[in-house]
Amino acid sequence: MKKLKLASAALAAVMLLGSASCAFAEVGDVVGNIYSTDILAYVNDRPIPSYCLDGKTAVLVEDLDVGVIDGEAHYGFNWWYDDNTRTLTANSDGSSGYGEPLNIERGEVGKILDNIYETDIKVIFNGLEVPSFAINGRTAVCIEDLGTVEPDGPNADYGYSKYMCNFTWNNDMREVRLYTYQTNDLRDIPIHKMVYQFNDNKLSVSFDQLNYYLNQQSFDCSDEFAMDFNHIKPVLLDGETVGTMYVSHDGVPRYNVDTEKIFNMKEDLEVILSYDEAVKFITENYEICDSREIDGATVYLAKDKDGNRYLFYALKQGGLVLESEFENSYTTVEFSDDEDGLYVKVYPFAGPHGTTTMRQKVTAETYQRRD
Repeated sequence: MKKLKLASAALAAVMLLGSASCAFAEVGDVVGNIYSTDILAYVNDRPIPSYCLDGKTAVLVEDLDVGVIDGEAHYGFNWWYDDNTRTLTANSDGSSGYGEPLNIERGEVGKILDNIYETDIKVIFNGLEVPSFAINGRTAVCIEDLGTVEPDGPNADYGYSKYMCNFTWNNDMREVRLYTYQTNDLRDIPIHKMVYQFNDNKLSVSFDQLNYYLNQQSFDCSDEFAMDFNHIKPVLLDGETVGTMYVSHDGVPRYNVDTEKIFNMKEDLEVILSYDEAVKFITENYEICDSREIDGATVYLAKDKDGNRYLFYALKQGGLVLESEFENSYTTVEFSDDEDGLYVKVYPFAGPHGTTTMRQKVTAETYQRRD
């Protein structure tokens, strides 16, 4: 565990100054002081260095993502600086972070740590500008500015600010905690061969027998929906609310859904063919080029009426898997028996560094059914 004492940190937090003289400060002028604090701050429940800012708690943007070098803490953000536009951009990534948490001790109350400076650098946080302050070459923002939920804000009904954050304050514990919108993954729902399709905030779920073994998802957002960024909306499945979602300022859809509820609503869609049914499906719908018996499956090279080739597994324990599709009907696709097992060989193949042959190991181990 790394130990970081707040009172000794010569880095930042900041104080808004109300004096008229600050209105005329030039870039680089000292406009106030940073102070130590006895408040412990957390971002997504991970301890982070913090400082006093005129009754608010400030953290450094640069601390939100320091990478995972030597186990450093990451708080669910990435940031970058553009000197041409004098802009520091910070975006949450939908995770709670990772890395070794810091061990932070409470500091003294009101001890001056350093100066704060007038700056022309803007901080864009999740697509929107937020008040910020320069300290010793780094940049501070306030947890309260990021996490205050405005009563008339776009996300008030869901408990988030326009910056996609909220915060809690525990006066007895002297702790402040900033939280960001957390996402999850539909592909983790244990129903096989599902296709999850978002049309704006309406979700549809369908079963595709020839879908790859893992689930798939896609998004089709209208221009109007995408333009209304950082605005949380319900996710609707068959008219029922199963979670929330929003589109980030850079056009990335993010969602948090009740995966158990979706599973219960759609588990009956899954149709796992028996071994005999899988063999029948392949042989009745495709022309068989070759087939082999391997551990746990019969594997087929087959082609459709357009000449496209496919690699299928009929699993002995039940299940049909489409492993690969070879769309170029002018190449040769065949089985190849090597010392270490069965391969599919594709040639001529225009691969990197002059590669003319592609080899793909054939094994059914990856596709054993999950319970």
